[in-house]
Amino acid sequence: MLKDNSKYIWYSDEDPCNNPEYKDNIVAINQKKLKKKNAPGYFTYNMLNRNFIIKRGIEGIDPDVPDSVESRGQKAIDKLYRDREEAWLNSHPEISNKQIEKNRNLAMKGSEALKRYKEGKK
Repeated sequence: MLKDNSKYIWYSDEDPCNNPEYKDNIVAINQKKLKKKNAPGYFTYNMLNRNFIIKRGIEGIDPDVPDSVESRGQKAIDKLYRDREEAWLNSHPEISNKQIEKNRNLAMKGSEALKRYKEGKK
């Protein structure tokens, strides 16, 4: 992990953090999940350092800068990236531990029902 995390950007085609010291770190866990989904775009430290739902079709931030913004200078580019990150964070809300447990229980009920259904077909 980097010392200054505010500048940290990670693409899912890069290797996730495999340092055993960080195996339970939310950033490393989310990197591994996003890598499995081949999520396009990049993810900032702020995006990775939170609980959110990672499912098929998830995308990071588009790294491309339109010419109209690029021609206005670095401040405009920085603002574009900040706005994109804020929009991403708003569309991928953080979920609470209570919601995680609720989702886990629903999944367990579904797998138990599927198991019973398959046993009934035999």
